[in-house]
Amino acid sequence: PHAPRRSGGVCRVGLVGLSGPGNWGLAASVPLVCQALASLSGRWMLTTLFRPRWMSLVPLTLYLTSAMTVPALIWWSAALTLLPLQAAFFAAVGCWVRYLRGPEARWLTGATASVLAGLMFDVKGILVLPVLVFVVLAYFSAGPLRRRLMHVVRRYWPGAVVGAVVAGGYVLYYLFNVPQILSDANPSVVARIAGGMLGTSFATGALGGLRR
Repeated sequence: PHAPRRSGGVCRVGLVGLSGPGNWGLAASVPLVCQALASLSGRWMLTTLFRPRWMSLVPLTLYLTSAMTVPALIWWSAALTLLPLQAAFFAAVGCWVRYLRGPEARWLTGATASVLAGLMFDVKGILVLPVLVFVVLAYFSAGPLRRRLMHVVRRYWPGAVVGAVVAGGYVLYYLFNVPQILSDANPSVVARIAGGMLGTSFATGALGGLRR
């Protein structure tokens, strides 16, 4: 089975390839530049969320030192997809929060562009959208879930429309253009995989690789 084409990563591989054989300096600089962009994007997001306070450096430090981000630094091909995806995630959240605070088209455009940029590098970029939905429902609306949804649709309907178009368009593209590896598998396999990822892998990575 093949994953969707990651045009951003392909461009970077082509750049290193065209520079000549054994250009380790350029190859090493690619993840360093991507990490710098992701770090700056994360700092900007935290400043947007919490204002310029020193406490915002705490989650940034956790991000930079977490064992969960190590694969993006020690595996070159992973760096071409994961680091730009992280940068896109931070930028999308920051732009989205600014849009919610005072609906302006430029911030909605920025959030949309960030999500699309993340999708160019990795299929997991689609998971940014549920995070944006959680942010608006949890922090920019009040009351029961139905009332929150109604408030979001009325006040932020341009964002809701754009998000639905992006999500729907990408899901259709994925279903019709990407071979599905679980087409003949038992649905219980998905539950076991999710349980392993959330119950085992996530906890181990969050604790820095410690095991019981």
